[in-house]
Amino acid sequence: GEYQNTVRLNANFVIAYYHAARMYDRMTRTQETIEACQAFVDRVRDIRYEKQKQWCIGRVQQLQYMGGGAMGP
Repeated sequence: GEYQNTVRLNANFVIAYYHAARMYDRMTRTQETIEACQAFVDRVRDIRYEKQKQWCIGRVQQLQYMGGGAMGP
């Protein structure tokens, strides 16, 4: 009961970082994208989110490689 609810709530909380990262990325807000992705990757434990985790890892590497400058699409 209580534990299940906490776990479910926590999963929703974690995936919110991923959705925030995607939103910031669309707005080309590099620093916020990196921070949201790092928060997501640090916290995600659910294998169902492996694809999202890989997107974040790849995106952070791309953004850091570009020197963190705001780039267009």
